[in-house]
Amino acid sequence: MLYMTWDEGLSLIAKAWAEHCMFQHNPKLKDDPSVHPAFSSVGENIWTGSPSLFDATRAIKKWVDEKEDYDYQGNKCNSVCGHYTQVVWGSSYKVGCAAHLCPGGVAGFTSKEGVVFVCNYATAGNMDSARPYESGGAACSGCSGSCVDRLCRDNRSPAGAPAVAPAVAPAGAPTGAPASASHYPDYLNILIVRPMGLLLTFITAFALHYRYPDVFCYE
Repeated sequence: MLYMTWDEGLSLIAKAWAEHCMFQHNPKLKDDPSVHPAFSSVGENIWTGSPSLFDATRAIKKWVDEKEDYDYQGNKCNSVCGHYTQVVWGSSYKVGCAAHLCPGGVAGFTSKEGVVFVCNYATAGNMDSARPYESGGAACSGCSGSCVDRLCRDNRSPAGAPAVAPAVAPAGAPTGAPASASHYPDYLNILIVRPMGLLLTFITAFALHYRYPDVFCYE
């Protein structure tokens, strides 16, 4: 299995879909392969329930507990186990999640106030009826990179991956969703450009006052 890390772009896709307040999967993930510029496929798990019941850890545990219904040898589900297999899918190594409070209810689930919690994974799991991971052999025996917590970690970014989240709202975002997907402040502008501009303003004002001492005097 690959070591999994957070992806801001995937969390924004999750947020955009959660805001629809619908208990169903985002159809854009199948219809539009460009939903994330760095990955050819994106998987998704959804949880919904009342605000009093929502807890991210509890929701993810609910997905993982589906392991009891998964038959690895036969590679089949005795009930529902697709959430579990996505969580442990061996080639998925990026995840981003978001939760949204729906005061008017969750379509397809309840008319009362509810929470929609969405996690998106890349690359997508549950593909081609394959098993989620390879069984047998020592941990990390198939790694091409480093081994972290008995998981394979490749520090290289995926081909075409941006340094930060995509610069536009993810496909499937509802009307009114923020157009900018990057929430990182411009540190260069804040720490260097602005102070220099302020310093130059003071120098210019001082020089003008020195050359024309009465220019700032008013009766």
